[in-house]
Amino acid sequence: MATDRASESAPPFRLVFILAILFHLLDIFFGRLSTNPLIPPVIFFALYVLLAMLTWLKMRGTQGGKQFTTKDSLQLLGAYIGISIAAYFIPVLANSLGKAWVTTISPVVVGSIVLFAPLWVLYWGFVGGEPAIGKGLSTLFSIYIIVWFIWVLLSVLPVVQHLSGPFNAESSAVVSPKEALLGAWTTLKTNYDKITNATIEGTKKQLNVATGDAFTGKVDNQAKEKLGIVMGDIKLTQQKFSTQDTVGVYAAITGEALDAPLKLKVSCTSETAKKTPAVTPDPSKEIDLGAQESIDVDCSYPPDSFATGTASITLGATFSTESLAYLKTYLMEKERLRDLRDNKIDPFQQYGITDRNPVTIYTSGPVNIGMGFGTPPLGINLEEDEFVSTLGITLSNAWAGKIDAIERVVVVVPRGFTITELTGEGTIKPLSCLELSPLKDWCDDEVSTAYIITPVLTSAIAANNAYTVRARLRAHQPDYPLLLGNTPLSTRYFKAAASYTYTLEKSTNINILAADAGGSTSECGTAMLAEAPKFTLLSTETTINVKTTAKTAAEIKYCIGADVASCASQTVSSPNAAIEHSFHLDGLTPNARYAYQINRLCGGQRTQLDGTDISGKGTFTTPATS
Repeated sequence: MATDRASESAPPFRLVFILAILFHLLDIFFGRLSTNPLIPPVIFFALYVLLAMLTWLKMRGTQGGKQFTTKDSLQLLGAYIGISIAAYFIPVLANSLGKAWVTTISPVVVGSIVLFAPLWVLYWGFVGGEPAIGKGLSTLFSIYIIVWFIWVLLSVLPVVQHLSGPFNAESSAVVSPKEALLGAWTTLKTNYDKITNATIEGTKKQLNVATGDAFTGKVDNQAKEKLGIVMGDIKLTQQKFSTQDTVGVYAAITGEALDAPLKLKVSCTSETAKKTPAVTPDPSKEIDLGAQESIDVDCSYPPDSFATGTASITLGATFSTESLAYLKTYLMEKERLRDLRDNKIDPFQQYGITDRNPVTIYTSGPVNIGMGFGTPPLGINLEEDEFVSTLGITLSNAWAGKIDAIERVVVVVPRGFTITELTGEGTIKPLSCLELSPLKDWCDDEVSTAYIITPVLTSAIAANNAYTVRARLRAHQPDYPLLLGNTPLSTRYFKAAASYTYTLEKSTNINILAADAGGSTSECGTAMLAEAPKFTLLSTETTINVKTTAKTAAEIKYCIGADVASCASQTVSSPNAAIEHSFHLDGLTPNARYAYQINRLCGGQRTQLDGTDISGKGTFTTPATS
């Protein structure tokens, strides 16, 4: 009877069908079926009653002129209210079936049954069919039922043997269809990701052979940056020195564009000095220097360290780091290459290669790595048993310091090549990529072969000099397919990473006067603050005026904080011996508290400049930006 009426009504029940789906979805994600309900249950009770009434009104109004008695009307109303009540309470019953049911079949199964079986949707899909909801929704409903049936069947079968176990009616467990849906999606996505990732990884390995990888990308990025440390110009603590003065020099060292802090040691040397200098920081201890961080290196030689004349003092910073490089080259079958050239065809133009003469790309730093591997494209004769060539590797000292030692040079060649011998001082041995920490992520045993060269240096490598080693590469016929691949012209990469110890140095020449020639500066040792420092404060700059009781060179150290001893300070110097000094500090932060310390520079030594009852250190606060 319901089917006949539905046939006469045609698609007016499409709205009821869609509303039933909508109400159920709201219940899943925001209502009683969610783990965090946002809509009160009474709202859903009202919605399901509304759905029953709407269905009843539509059914009454679509009888095609047939007599529709009060009894028929009440029977239909009772049936529809019954369906709504069942639709409202089924999820509640499912959530109170007991923990045994849930744990036996699994929350995913129970949740799936509730999720995919809303009563009103099933009623109009089965009873109403196409005449009631239209052809499009009817087809969609059929697909929906098939998917739902397969889902529940596959979920239940593995645990059907546990269904004979008794239910625990006193326990309860909440079943969330939303969680079931999300869990199903997560499982599907996880499996999809596994398959996809496996495919991507396989493809990536092949692409890395021809197009570079994380290693080449890192080199490309760092080739554009200045890496390492920079040493500023050496400054003198006073303008003139005599043999009786303490001779003092200092310089700032700054880290630039570092991936991680460098560990360095400072030094101060002079070939003509008779005594050992006092150096700060302690030369025997390593210092961490990060990007954009700066430290001052102070060096002072005690009196009688130098004879009259010119003395040279060198400040140095020694650290360990590495340089990276790669070289791209092209390989072809020799016969194919000859045919192209015999027909006056440019192989690069023929295969769309624009980078005709690839050069070594290396990271910017104290050591530049150069590599050479013949003139590409190189031809491999498939008829010959062996292909032999040479890879040249040169480490050039590009800075003003010296290469003290080269710990190792890692060379990664395309799989198919082997290095059999070296020309030059050093030893070589093959290694697995997994052993090349921290370079293991930049090397893959399936597409490349790694070697470690241990150089033998008899002396440090000075500026503008280099260490060169040439490696003999061989490949045999079974290896040719690995090198040539499946393309007429293959692209391959050679990689190198050199780890070394480097000393960056700067020198200055100082004219040492005889003590009786006026070189003594004993007067400055009596200088004190004549009055408290005077500040002219602006938001981003400050001027500090200082007056002393005697002529002396001076400086001021400052930084954001409460004390210069506990923060990274900057220095402004007034190197000329004078009574009045003016220090201009710029680049300050508005509304910030700064610590400062005024030092006397005398005889190569720094001492805090105080007055009788005046401190040479304190704090000031910059005004806020107006």
